[in-house]
Amino acid sequence: MKPVATAKDTRGAGKPPAEAADPRRVRPAFNPVTGLFVLACLYTVYFARPVLLPLTLGLILDFLLRPAVRALRRWHLPEPAGAALVIVALLGGITFGLYELSGPASDWLARASRSLPQVESRLRKVLRPVEKVTQTAEQVDKLASVKPGANAPVPEVQVREGGVGAALFGGTQAFLELAVVTLTFLFFLLASGDRFRRRVIALFSAPADRGGAGDISREIEKQVSHYLYATTGVNAAFGVVAGAAMWLLGMPNALLWGVIAGVTSFIPYLGGLVSAVLIGLAALLTFPETGPVVTTVLVFLVLDTLKGYILVPLVMGRQFTLNPVSLFVGLIFWWWAWGVPGALLAVPLMAIFKIFCERVEPLAPLAKLLEA
Repeated sequence: MKPVATAKDTRGAGKPPAEAADPRRVRPAFNPVTGLFVLACLYTVYFARPVLLPLTLGLILDFLLRPAVRALRRWHLPEPAGAALVIVALLGGITFGLYELSGPASDWLARASRSLPQVESRLRKVLRPVEKVTQTAEQVDKLASVKPGANAPVPEVQVREGGVGAALFGGTQAFLELAVVTLTFLFFLLASGDRFRRRVIALFSAPADRGGAGDISREIEKQVSHYLYATTGVNAAFGVVAGAAMWLLGMPNALLWGVIAGVTSFIPYLGGLVSAVLIGLAALLTFPETGPVVTTVLVFLVLDTLKGYILVPLVMGRQFTLNPVSLFVGLIFWWWAWGVPGALLAVPLMAIFKIFCERVEPLAPLAKLLEA
């Protein structure tokens, strides 16, 4: 008996493949091994701070000072001698600046310690509503934490705060170690020419593109140097303008406040706030009335806003502008990894990384992620 012919089942005819069933579904572009590698790199950056921080500082200074060494080379001065001369000049400038600022900084810290009760009394008038709320919350917390029959004394924990050096680099010894390692690494980078950088770029390049590692190295150096010089120039100009404004408003040690404003400008978002707080405290110690204090802080905030929204886009342009979201995430990461030095280096590091990724094809998607 022949089998009875049945109609062909066409329910699955023309059905798209499983991958195209839902166009809204996103497939990951990397595997879990890549994620584990990225996570390992992040923790390496955190735990290897004593090694990576001076090397990173040396690399950034190499981009800044390389044009000077190359100019001395054109004047028939060998690269090791030119590197030594540039480093000596750098040390001399830093030493002179610290010597000139040490006196005003010491005077201001001494005045601040003597006038702290006066500042507290003036701030208490402004923050009295907040203080009442805080006291109420503390009383509620004490009532909630009291247990019947628990008369045992609660041990007190005392936290000793370190000085400014401890907050920045962990103390004088750590700062000296950082300086020695950074300057030594910088000397070897400047004295070796472009060979080390070419080899690093060739390591990340495809075999067919390794012959042009020298051109890529010079292009990256040109772009990074342009960015670092532009950023340093903008922040230095802002420091000069801020210092002049403080001097016109009658603030003592205007040079100190100009330097603080220029240095903290390297920290996005938080740098201006930190400077405004410090200048506000100094104004409280200087002016007996509240009006000049408010005027001083407002003038600084206006200058900082003009710098961020007019001067920086005008000088830097779109080419060196970073995505605000990526910039904020990078700032938080580098602050977590390296503290205050990491916050100061966050923007230069991200800009250098973006320029590097633009020139190396496998890393181009990362450069797109950092674009504004």
